[in-house]
Amino acid sequence: MKLTKSQLKQVIDEELKLLFKTNDPAGNIQENVGAGVPSLIKVDIALKYEKDFTFYGNVLNQIRSIKGIAIAKASDIGVVDVGANKRMVLMHLKFMPDRPFHQYLTYLQMELKKIKDKDGDRILATQIKGIPRKIDI
Repeated sequence: MKLTKSQLKQVIDEELKLLFKTNDPAGNIQENVGAGVPSLIKVDIALKYEKDFTFYGNVLNQIRSIKGIAIAKASDIGVVDVGANKRMVLMHLKFMPDRPFHQYLTYLQMELKKIKDKDGDRILATQIKGIPRKIDI
C-alpha cells in the first residue's frame, strides 16, 4: 500500500504522539525531541538510482553531511536491481531533527535528491520504508 504525503504525515504525527506521550501538535514535537535525554530517530529509506551511479564513498559521505544525520548505513546486501538500468538500496538512517518532524522528513528527501556522484549522476527517487522510531541515547 502506497501512502500519499498527507497520509504519511498523518501516520508519522500519530506515531510520534504515541512515542513521546504528548498531546502537542506535530509542530511542537521538536520541543519534546530536545527535552530531557537527547534522542535519535531511526528510519529506513529506499534510494533509487541509475545502474552506473557510484553509491558508496563520496555519496555516502554527502548523505552523512546532511544537517541532523547522525548515522547513515547501507550494505551491498540491500542493493536490488529494479529494471534494466536502475537499482535500489535500503539505507538505515539515524538523525536528530532540527525542525518539526514532518518538515525534517521532507527536507531530508529533498537533500537526498540533490546528491551527485563523481560523474554528476543524481539519486532518482527516495521512499520512506516503515514508521520512524525514537531511540534514547
